[in-house]
Amino acid sequence: MKDSKAWWIGVCVLLILLVLIGGTYGLLTGRLPFARDNLAHNRPETAIEKAKAKVSVGDSRDKALSSLSDAWFHSECRLTVTGPIDDLFFYGPNDPNEVQVVFVQSQEDSGVFTVTFVGMIENYMLHLYDHCIPLPTSAFTDS
Repeated sequence: MKDSKAWWIGVCVLLILLVLIGGTYGLLTGRLPFARDNLAHNRPETAIEKAKAKVSVGDSRDKALSSLSDAWFHSECRLTVTGPIDDLFFYGPNDPNEVQVVFVQSQEDSGVFTVTFVGMIENYMLHLYDHCIPLPTSAFTDS
């Protein structure tokens, strides 16, 4: 009976060591060795993640426009002449149900427009931006 108990203790210690080694590896490399396909590391970067890597709050609007010029569609939105400017940048598929829309808001300060927000809007909200030029919904019409 003592041999059996010692064997089980040894197995438990071995399993604990494996978990500790795997966890340490995961902390050092940012990868979990036994995670299913390491999904968090294999997914493609979203448009908003790419945009936030290029544009930050405090940047000039001109820098944001040039940094996000790889969008396949851009729309400028103003409600008033002196108010903030909302810019919509379209990435991904040319499909209203799958497009990724990056939203950048800029506010004027001492004659210079400065980015105050970088985010995204959901596709179903595009109709709220019917004051933009060109209309965001026109991006999906056949030319």
